[in-house]
Amino acid sequence: MYQNPGWFRPHRNIGRGSAYMKLSSSVSTYISYGERELSEEYDQGAIDAAKRARDLIEEIVQRCDEAGIEYENSSFEEDFGVVDVVLRVLLPSGRKKREVLLWDVDDLEAFNDIEFEKYVIIGNYAAICRYDQGLIEAVFTIIDERPRPVRFMLRRILKAFGIDLKKDNTFDPRDLPQPDGVQKTAIRISPLSNELKVLTKSPSSYDISITINSKFSTHAEALKLLEKICHSVFFEVEIKNGIAPTLLRRRERRYNFKPLHELDGPAYPKYEYDQGPMSLYWYARSAINMPLLQFLAFYQTIEFYFPVYFKAEINRKVRSIIKDPSFKVERDADVSKLTLALSARAGGYGSEKEQL
Repeated sequence: MYQNPGWFRPHRNIGRGSAYMKLSSSVSTYISYGERELSEEYDQGAIDAAKRARDLIEEIVQRCDEAGIEYENSSFEEDFGVVDVVLRVLLPSGRKKREVLLWDVDDLEAFNDIEFEKYVIIGNYAAICRYDQGLIEAVFTIIDERPRPVRFMLRRILKAFGIDLKKDNTFDPRDLPQPDGVQKTAIRISPLSNELKVLTKSPSSYDISITINSKFSTHAEALKLLEKICHSVFFEVEIKNGIAPTLLRRRERRYNFKPLHELDGPAYPKYEYDQGPMSLYWYARSAINMPLLQFLAFYQTIEFYFPVYFKAEINRKVRSIIKDPSFKVERDADVSKLTLALSARAGGYGSEKEQL
C-alpha cells in the first residue's frame, strides 16, 4: 500500500507563511515562516507514487466532469506529483449527495477501476444501486448483545441463510429460491462486490451483502424495495434462528484535522474536572456509530452543571437588585423585584428549559 511520504496538507491553498513538518526519513524539510523555504528529498518510490496519484486524480476528475458528478480535490502537489491525496467525490443519493473520500493511491486505483458514474448511494445505508441493471446491493450485519469471535459469528450467520463457511473463511453466493420457481425479484446472499467495498467503505466485520435484482427507476423506489425485502427476509431469519440481521448504516465521516504545526502537547494540569460529567463526555466520544446515544451523553454532560450556573445567575440578579443605590427595603416596589426574581424558584432550580 502506498504510504503518505510524511506530508500533511494544512490548507487547500498553499502560500506564504505555511509550514510543514518532517514525518518520514524519506523527506528532509527546512521550514521558515514568512518566506517559505523548503528543500525536499524524496526516494524514487515516493516520487513514482506521487506521479501515479496525479495521473489517477486527473482521470477521475475528467470522468466526474463528463458525468456531471461533483467533487472536491484538496490534494497537495509538488512539481513531480501529488504527495498528499484528499479527493472527495459526491455521488447522487436521491435529492442528496453522499461523499466518497479517497486519500491514497490504493483508493484512487480502486475507485477508477469501477463504473462509479452509474451507481447511486441508497439512503443512509451502506448500499448502492444501478438503474440500468435493476441491481441493488447492501451490506448487512447482525444485532448482537455480546461480542463474539468473528469466525464464530460469521459461520452462524451464513448457516442461518443456508450457506456453509469454507476453511479459508470464504463462501459461495446463494440465491433464495421462490416456491413457484419463477423469480420476478432475485435475492442473493453473497460476499461484498468491489463496487460496494469502494463506494461504502464498509466497516462491517462479516463482509456479507444482500443483492436484489428487480425493476426500479428512481432512488425512492430502490430504497422502498430494499427495506421491504430486507425486513421480510431478516425477520424470518430472526424468528427461526434467533439471529437478527440488520442493514448496515452508512457512517458519514467528518475529518476535522488540525495542521501538524498547530498541534501542541498538554501543559501541567491546572484544572480539576468532576468525575460524573467527564465519564459521560468520554462515553459520548466513544459512541461513534450511535448518534442519538452520543447526543444524549453530551447533553447530560452539560446538564450536570445546569443547577450550578442557574443558581449563580439567580444570585447575580439578586445581588444587582440589592446593590442598586436606589433600592430601599422600606419600599414595597423594590422588595417586589426580589420576590419576582425568587418566587418561581421557591421549589427548586426551575425547569430544565429555564436552566438551559
